[in-house]
Amino acid sequence: MDALAITLEKFWSDSSSLLMKAEACKEIANVPKASVIFETSGSTGIPRKIVLSKQGLMVSAANVNAHLKVSAASVWGLCLPIWHVGGFAVPVRCYQAGCRLSIYSGRWDALESAKWLEREKVTHASMVPTQIFDIVKLGLRAPKSLIAIVVGGGQLAETIGQDARKLGWPVLASYGMTEAGSQIATQALEELAQPYCMDRLSILPCWKTRTNENSILEICGEPLLLGELVEERDGEKTFHPRASAWFTTSDRVELDDHWMSISGRADALVKIMGELVSPQRVTQALIALGMNPASFAVLAMPDERRENRLVLAYDAKDSSDWLCLMENYQQQAPGYEQINEAIAVSEIPRSALGKILIDELRNHLSS
Repeated sequence: MDALAITLEKFWSDSSSLLMKAEACKEIANVPKASVIFETSGSTGIPRKIVLSKQGLMVSAANVNAHLKVSAASVWGLCLPIWHVGGFAVPVRCYQAGCRLSIYSGRWDALESAKWLEREKVTHASMVPTQIFDIVKLGLRAPKSLIAIVVGGGQLAETIGQDARKLGWPVLASYGMTEAGSQIATQALEELAQPYCMDRLSILPCWKTRTNENSILEICGEPLLLGELVEERDGEKTFHPRASAWFTTSDRVELDDHWMSISGRADALVKIMGELVSPQRVTQALIALGMNPASFAVLAMPDERRENRLVLAYDAKDSSDWLCLMENYQQQAPGYEQINEAIAVSEIPRSALGKILIDELRNHLSS
């Protein structure tokens, strides 16, 4: 499917349901009408098919557009694949706002993307952290037309975000997921005047939020998934509707009125020498020291003595001085957050949006 088709009335008036795939889209019969199905694996690598309603996607688009002050005069730039909800949501917002869509074509290139943004006078865009890193690494100045870049699909290191803002790039931290049809919380435009940080995100009005006894976020709202398309043992695909109005995420958060602070994934903390350790926090510390986020991953591996040990898997093709950077980190990190082993790999497995597939990488290192 062409992204421009999503901006047309014909797509929204059609009651058929589509499965979005990289190679081609196809109609699906045994799910609710007027829905869109996205294949996702998050960071676990376990494939799932999430069913979203077209109406829910439109509600999400309306809330995002209002939050970012999008009007009919705006221009949304698309540089993400539309078979992922983060990319699909961009032309949906164009249809909802009645504004123009500009599509970046070809293989991702930071310099070419900056030229495209300036040439097309793009005002709003969604990008993933690796794209922002590439832009900052080249020291590219932002086009004057840009009003907001929503950063999703992973956490952008604060140092990279701060450098991006210094170069004029209006990067806004966001929190969302496929099950929510895109964003749940996003920084406000007013926060662009401050140094970039992930401390507080503004919850979009379409969402009700609460936490359970373990501080895990639960969400309720019209954009929420209808259910999942599950392949049974006999090969048949069956629609499993959502069991409750509320959906429990995998993230620990702190809520304060309409604000949200992300503490991290509940399943990402590991015990090392009796201490709870976040591999994500170690990753952010290494990025802050200058390590390329596209070329390494930190993960916990089982250890008889320490319960778990931290392993740095790095891309063997990367030419940066990772050893020196790791030594700098080791000098300042407490013992339980030290890297215990560094392993060169031929490739860091990632999703199409750049998310590291942790389970796949862990299985590779264990084999």
